[in-house]
Amino acid sequence: MELTGLVSSADLRLGPIPGPSNNCLSLLDEKTDFKVTLLPSNFNLENQASTSANVLNVDLEKCSVGMTSFIHEPLSTQPSTSRLRPWSIDDNVESTILLRYKKQHHTLYVTFLLFILLLIYAMSEGYNITAGFDPNLTPDLVRALNNRNTTQAYFGAQSLNINDNIRTRVVYFILDGLRFDATQTNPSLNALVTSPWFVHDSLILNMSAQLPTISIPNWQTLVTGARPSLHGRTGNDILTPFTFDSIFTSSMSVGMKNGITGDAWWSILLNGHLTPFYGDGTSPTLTNNFGDAYYTQGHSDHNKDIAYNQRFHNAINSQTVEKRSNGSNVIVRFDYDLFLSYYGDIDGESHSFGAQSSQTQSAIDDKVAFVRAGINAIAALDAMTQTHTIFIITSDHGNVDVGGHGGDVHVLRAVPCIVYAKDSQLASVNNSLPVYSTFDTVDIATSITALLGVPVPRQSEGSFISPLISALVSPSKWARLYFDLFKQKQALASALLTQWNQSSLKSQYASLFADDAGVNADVAGLNANIERLSALIELSKAHH
Repeated sequence: MELTGLVSSADLRLGPIPGPSNNCLSLLDEKTDFKVTLLPSNFNLENQASTSANVLNVDLEKCSVGMTSFIHEPLSTQPSTSRLRPWSIDDNVESTILLRYKKQHHTLYVTFLLFILLLIYAMSEGYNITAGFDPNLTPDLVRALNNRNTTQAYFGAQSLNINDNIRTRVVYFILDGLRFDATQTNPSLNALVTSPWFVHDSLILNMSAQLPTISIPNWQTLVTGARPSLHGRTGNDILTPFTFDSIFTSSMSVGMKNGITGDAWWSILLNGHLTPFYGDGTSPTLTNNFGDAYYTQGHSDHNKDIAYNQRFHNAINSQTVEKRSNGSNVIVRFDYDLFLSYYGDIDGESHSFGAQSSQTQSAIDDKVAFVRAGINAIAALDAMTQTHTIFIITSDHGNVDVGGHGGDVHVLRAVPCIVYAKDSQLASVNNSLPVYSTFDTVDIATSITALLGVPVPRQSEGSFISPLISALVSPSKWARLYFDLFKQKQALASALLTQWNQSSLKSQYASLFADDAGVNADVAGLNANIERLSALIELSKAHH
């Protein structure tokens, strides 16, 4: 509404002005003129008319939305035009309300935008972590370490015959998500490891898995011997082939044959690491049509594991023709020196139902049956040939009771390493080599190469599992294997110190890098220097 004419305290006919607020008032004195904007319903202007004109000045911002005001026409019929000022009370209220609304809307908009930006940043950082693949070695240094000419200069171009005139083979079972305590708590697994035919020829070790306790970082550790802090793989996203040396490339470099069955992720990681067959070293997947969900309630890899096991037995029953030195041909079944067999359902059931659930225990039962059948089938082949197979059963990580992994609690890091070799008396053989107080999963890949008599992976941070080497490798080969491990640690430490410009640290260990270091040392002396170099590698990474 628009008010015209002279407005003064003496001219106003006053009445109550409704409104919900007790403080919503703005009376502005302009030399006896009042501009009445809003008044609360319990305010009596007559009581204020005799007071000074500027007695009241209350902020309009305190007014409540929706207030109305009533101003009666003045008594004077001839207003002073010089003081005439058209104005609208309603416009003032509306503009104030809109202003406050815009401010609040702007604040909410900015807050929401900041939230979205922070969420995107957090997701990006999380993705960078889980998708990380930033090896702590430059490509040039990796290629230099992998140079076979350097290794062959002292090791030779052929594998060591660790058991004279007997072909030694390693079959490597990886049971994703299997905890160490399952060796005692699961009836099927406990029955296997305590069976009379198994217990005397086996060794069970409690291994420490790597952080983060996620599959792909630990898979890479299990075949390279390098920790995630060195190989750079920190999550399951963005799978790419790795360039570090592995048990597969090392054995293949001396003419050995290798293979793998399991999840398709392995074929991505190990691209270029496997012995080629049927063209490119892979075969069509058998697992795309089973309709398994991805870690939702009820998720199961049961059908996939059945397919993996079928392919494993297809490999066992496969036949190749081998030409003997005398020119004759012979048919050989399961013609592999190194074979990895992977199963994932224990982890899948643990995610969905928990590590102690009946579904997970059933998955462990199934895998034990698969492993037992595989051992029996291959042992039957070994009996017909001059072949000795060493079976290694391990895991990448455990699962918490409610399901899931990735942290550092004990049940996630404690995984079994079960080694079985028929007629080895592995459980009772005296260990004649240096013993470590604990073993780590980085030691598995390192030890597999020693059991095959080939150089250790060149980026390995592991050492030998000495009870295995002492029991399963001829003593005449020990010095050569330990010398190779010393040279590998020497080269890796030197590469890291050079890359990170840690010359002062290298000078403190100068004796370890002398050209003749380790040349005439015995196994005990080599092992002592290997331990010093391993400590130096960890120190170098910590200083980086």
